[in-house]
Amino acid sequence: MHTMDYTFARAEHLKSRTAIDALLNAKSGFMSYPFRVVYQVVEPESAASAVQVMFIVRKKRFRHATDRNRFKRLLREAYRLQKQPLLDYATAHGIGMRVAFVGISTTLPAFADIQDKMCDAINKLCTTGV
Repeated sequence: MHTMDYTFARAEHLKSRTAIDALLNAKSGFMSYPFRVVYQVVEPESAASAVQVMFIVRKKRFRHATDRNRFKRLLREAYRLQKQPLLDYATAHGIGMRVAFVGISTTLPAFADIQDKMCDAINKLCTTGV
């Protein structure tokens, strides 16, 4: 039986410059307001990093760094709590995924709204991932 893992390990962070460029040029994504989801299906590098994620909030939307960091923190927390179905889907199908959550709202949304939309986005990723 698999236990829920609520951590956001370093192996799950998308950090490679070439991987980020390839992801942002992939053009496959969808809107889940207050953020946009951009994803790319790749070969899994290892079981620990079947899904790699990054969070982007542009300076054009939030001028102050504290607001950008707050929005990214809320996105990370919502992902951390709801990521398990996506990880299970990727390991079951033997695929790797790179995902970017790009904040597009001009006002800071409530955590409950972000959490609901994150759940919707992860479910949509599981249905359109392959």
